[in-house]
Amino acid sequence: MLKIIFAQTKILLKFIEKSAGRVAGYDVFIRKNGAEIRTVTNNTGFFQLNLGNLNAGFDNGDIVFIEAQGEGTYYGQAYIMLAGGTATQSVPTISVAVDDVPPEMPVCRPSVTTNNNLAPVELHFTDIGSGPELNSLNITSDGIPVIVNGVATNTLFDVQSQFDSPNSLWLTLQPQNPYAHGTVIELDISISDKIGNEFLTTILFIVNLIAPAITL
Repeated sequence: MLKIIFAQTKILLKFIEKSAGRVAGYDVFIRKNGAEIRTVTNNTGFFQLNLGNLNAGFDNGDIVFIEAQGEGTYYGQAYIMLAGGTATQSVPTISVAVDDVPPEMPVCRPSVTTNNNLAPVELHFTDIGSGPELNSLNITSDGIPVIVNGVATNTLFDVQSQFDSPNSLWLTLQPQNPYAHGTVIELDISISDKIGNEFLTTILFIVNLIAPAITL
C-alpha cells in the first residue's frame, strides 16, 4: 500500500478545560513508529504541529492521535483523520481532566483452566483517562521476563499487541511450544497509563489435557 508523506501538512487545534478555561503551556505530542514531534500550547490554548516532521509514512484514512499533558495528572487527547493527502480536524477542541485512575484488565483468557496445549493468552487493557502506555508493560512467567518495558525478551511466547483506540490495548501471548498436561502458567503483570497510574495483577491457569475417566 502506498504511504503518504505529509511534507507540509500542519494541524491547528486547541485544548480547553471542562470549565471552558484556556489551557496554556501544555506539552503536546504525536508519536508514530518510534518518531515523535512535540510542541507547547500558547497562552490561548492553541498549538500547531507539522506532520512532515515525523518523517513517517501514513496510509490514506489513518487516524493520528494527539496527546497533551500539563501539570500533575492533567491530560488531554484529540485525533485527526488523514484523507487524500490532507489532514481533517476531527476534534477541534478537547477537554482536559484529572487522571488518577489506573488501567483495568476486563478480558483475560484462559481463565482458571484450558484443554488446549497451545492456548494463547489474551489480555485486554483499558484506561478511561490518558490510556494504557505500552512502554510501561512488564510481564514475567515464573520469574522469567516475558515483556520488559513493552518489548518481548524471550522465546517463551510470540507477542502481538494492538491498540483499537488510545484507551484500549489488546495483547496476545502465543506459546512457541506445546504445554504438557498439568502445566501451571503464572504471569505477573504490571502496566501504567500515560500519567503513571499503575495496575498490578497475577493470573494463573492450569493445562488439563486428560478427560475424566468413567468407572462403572
